[in-house]
Amino acid sequence: MTDKLEAKANAGKQAASLMAQEPIRKAFKDLEAEYIRMMVQTDVDNVRQRDVFHTALKVLGDVGRHLSMMIGNGKIAQAALDKLVRQQAKR
Repeated sequence: MTDKLEAKANAGKQAASLMAQEPIRKAFKDLEAEYIRMMVQTDVDNVRQRDVFHTALKVLGDVGRHLSMMIGNGKIAQAALDKLVRQQAKR
């Protein structure tokens, strides 16, 4: 059980470290703006291309949400590990 908690805690810390880096935050922001710009600039009849940019926007959001979930799950796992350590110290 502690191995799984440690793995989740470490993954959360890595995700947090990644998302704290300015180039990563800028990449998400820039890609979102670029996809929106490109979607708006498509010809009115080019539904397929707009669908491609819409899908890209959804995937970009999914990746951001997944990383946020990893961070949150990592914090929960770390709290559980800390609790186990405190319980073992009391013995």
